[in-house]
Amino acid sequence: MGVRPDMAIGNAAISACEKGRQWQLALAVLHITAKRGFQRDVISFNAAISACEKSIRWTMALQVTEEMRACGVLPDAVSFNAGISACEKGETWPAALCLLSGMQKVRLPWRVVSVSAAISAFGRASCWQQAMHMLSEMQSADLVPNEITYNSALTALERGCRWCQAVALFQEVWKHRRLLPSAVTYNTLLSGFEKTGQWKWALSLVASMKGIALLPTIVTMNAAASACEKGQRWEWSLQLLELMLSSGLRPDAVSCGAVLSACEKGQQWQSALVLLRGLRCAVRPDSACYHA
Repeated sequence: MGVRPDMAIGNAAISACEKGRQWQLALAVLHITAKRGFQRDVISFNAAISACEKSIRWTMALQVTEEMRACGVLPDAVSFNAGISACEKGETWPAALCLLSGMQKVRLPWRVVSVSAAISAFGRASCWQQAMHMLSEMQSADLVPNEITYNSALTALERGCRWCQAVALFQEVWKHRRLLPSAVTYNTLLSGFEKTGQWKWALSLVASMKGIALLPTIVTMNAAASACEKGQRWEWSLQLLELMLSSGLRPDAVSCGAVLSACEKGQQWQSALVLLRGLRCAVRPDSACYHA
């Protein structure tokens, strides 16, 4: 038996609200159709869950999922994927983990996109141990992680200040398995090196980008310069600034602040003065730069 014409119209309305990121209207239509006695189906609920996901309303996404079950409509892979994605965007890993468990209870196989979103939720919460455990579980389930999965795991390690494990994962995945790292991969690793002052690793990583014809971004260079600043390597900070200019990158206040701070720590006041004069032409330094 097909969908009733009236519910087909309701589904179209909910989908339109979803595409327009109007989650409140989507839920309103979902509830109005129920009051009028229409038979809502998995399409109705999935569109409503997706509308909540796109607006980062993870609590509402979970409520719609529960309402779906209460109405006797079984969630499918689309339902769970949208719910887990909402939890990831809302940075609530316990709810994402609960939904993954729910997939197993109804005997739905895990999808790469579902587990990747859960790992990302762990990463945003700095729960690196849970993220790595989930990565291991994913491989045990015969799922092949993709670049997004590994980058999410790297983010978890970076936020947990576990740069050694991040390097190990990078070497295992992108070197041994011959996956091509992206700018996101490099920037995530460099952020970890920056936090811990691992300037040698930062410089080595920037140099390796040339080997795969990947151009550093301003975020890349800023993280490397900051790592050198924390490692009190003012000369390398200056060289990175010169590399930015020669590469056509426009240094910003973050770049200048890191280099000036490195010069200040190394008592290189003359280099700092020369840099400040140059900044007047290249970039407008902020008060923090002059303070350094």
